[in-house]
Amino acid sequence: PEHAYPSAHEDVHRAVKHWSAQGEKMILIGDSAGGNLALGAVAQMMADEGPGAGALAGVAVLSPWCDLRTNAASVGVNAVAHSPFDHQDAEEYAAQYLGDRDRSSAAVSPLLGTYKGWPDMYLEYAEDEFLAPDVVELSQKLTQDQVSLTVRTEPQAVHGWQLLPDFLPESKRSIAALAAWSRAQLGLPPLT
Repeated sequence: PEHAYPSAHEDVHRAVKHWSAQGEKMILIGDSAGGNLALGAVAQMMADEGPGAGALAGVAVLSPWCDLRTNAASVGVNAVAHSPFDHQDAEEYAAQYLGDRDRSSAAVSPLLGTYKGWPDMYLEYAEDEFLAPDVVELSQKLTQDQVSLTVRTEPQAVHGWQLLPDFLPESKRSIAALAAWSRAQLGLPPLT
């Protein structure tokens, strides 16, 4: 990364606070490492302002990298058919991003945080991707903390498949599902 932790977390937190102050309802969306940033920004907002803080109508995370610890559930999974990286790659990325900072902090590994009082959430991941074990744990934690949660999985999809709608039909399905959820959260009519 161009700037190590916590620069990106602080940037996202500032942006969300700025847009929240405008009074417009919004959906915060992040995928992969961006999912980590989205979860971190909302956690900081919740710590600063409490449940119902800001103008977030919902939070959507797609295949979020939610546990950067070296003993994360995903560490036990090596390269799989539908992931462009494995635990060795993740370790290298985390080391570049965090340096020697503590990875067991909920700010860095959102899986370790608490989600009571959070806005509604949308969680999507590929069943066979490298991060799936961590995302399953996150889903269980969100349910345990009574977050209103929509979970969508895609079988045999590659990590980040949502970025390729011109090539992958599963990407189009994902985008349509996320758009429908987002519009409902914002009180907008469905697309026709």
